[in-house]
Amino acid sequence: MAWDHYVSICQPLQYPIIMNPQLCVHMTLTSLLSGLVYAGVHMGNTFWLSFCQSNVVHQFFCDVTSLLRLSCYNTTSNIVLILLSAVVFWGS
Repeated sequence: MAWDHYVSICQPLQYPIIMNPQLCVHMTLTSLLSGLVYAGVHMGNTFWLSFCQSNVVHQFFCDVTSLLRLSCYNTTSNIVLILLSAVVFWGS
């Protein structure tokens, strides 16, 4: 979407040429697949956690970091993975 806005503002006369249907499909599939990989990695790591105390999340939204706080397992590798994936997806 950011690329779409950039092209429409900075190169409005070339918009139909640059934003062709193939490019739109390619960008949509890339966004979808990267989101699925990102969610799948974190979901897979969350399934390996063990919870030995309370299972009540004291927030409205159940996020990965909320589940890490409830776990009685060493979550250092999960935190490192979250930071690494944030750097990789922020840089791309």
